[in-house]
Amino acid sequence: MGWTDVADPRDHYFHPRTDDPWWNESSFIGWKLPELNMMAMVYHFFRPNMKMAVGGPWVWDDSGADMSVIRHCGYDHYMPLPAGGDMFDVALPNGLTMETIEPQKKIRYVYENVECSFDVVFEASREPYYAKLKKGAEVAQGIHDLVKPVPEDFSIGHYEQYGYMNGQMTVNGDEIPVVDAVTVLDRSWGTRPLLANMEKVRVGYSSATVDPDHSFHVWTSSDIPGPDDPVVGTTERVTTGYLVRDGKLGEFVEGTRRIVDRGEDGRPLREIIEATDHLGRSLHAEGYATNMLRWPGVYGDYMFFAGGAFWEIDGIPQVVGELQEWMNFRTYKRYMSTQRTLSSIRV
Repeated sequence: MGWTDVADPRDHYFHPRTDDPWWNESSFIGWKLPELNMMAMVYHFFRPNMKMAVGGPWVWDDSGADMSVIRHCGYDHYMPLPAGGDMFDVALPNGLTMETIEPQKKIRYVYENVECSFDVVFEASREPYYAKLKKGAEVAQGIHDLVKPVPEDFSIGHYEQYGYMNGQMTVNGDEIPVVDAVTVLDRSWGTRPLLANMEKVRVGYSSATVDPDHSFHVWTSSDIPGPDDPVVGTTERVTTGYLVRDGKLGEFVEGTRRIVDRGEDGRPLREIIEATDHLGRSLHAEGYATNMLRWPGVYGDYMFFAGGAFWEIDGIPQVVGELQEWMNFRTYKRYMSTQRTLSSIRV
């Protein structure tokens, strides 16, 4: 089969796999609480051939970005994969439990920790959007770092699915109702060898949801190799994504992303997306981050920025969404060094 872009509820679960130790089953989901300027995320992945589980939740707001000072960090490495556990039906040793209510439609997330707990349910607004192949057999850039080719007897794939989260959270003693919190779920499977000595391009991940019939999501990627990427003054290419407008889904066929403002630590603060879908519809979206998680070291030497955001899309302001950026450490270090040099010159 190789890469698949046909929606199938069986992709909710673990897949038939090769014996490659890098075989990976992963998902993240983030929900936004704009009234508190807060975002929560659960990211988990399994290496079933290694019998390994990795993952947990984060909760952050504008009070801190580093994982050591955010409202809660419950992410753990190198846990044993529980016997009989599946992608969304598993109880991990760190207190995170997931339960499938209906495949590709409804999932319950429960977490217990002395600092944070929650019991929330994700409900999808529509069927998942599977990232498509580019021309020929090439996987879209931005996705190609996540899954690698496999023998044709096996499948690999990736999808996004937007919806809403409802339930209850308690964070540092504060009880927080979660009511129709805007959410995007990400799902990937396949072989994923990720090491610090691999070169990775800079990618972006942006989304916003007005209502169940009005939403967008894009993957973007730099066309400049990491060693030469200046980070500032660049325009990235939309490589895959969707626009749902009036309940009708269109696939983006072209588009760009520009980050027009960054923080002192390089975090994206404001960006502009311009794209056209296969139905000929145009999207102009401007987003600005309202909080930020800064996670150095994801996937070896990847710097990961993730933030809740407000977007203006189709003339509608204050649309809840998120924006993310991932870049290689070498790219990030060079960028920060350049910024320090420019700062000293200005002084």
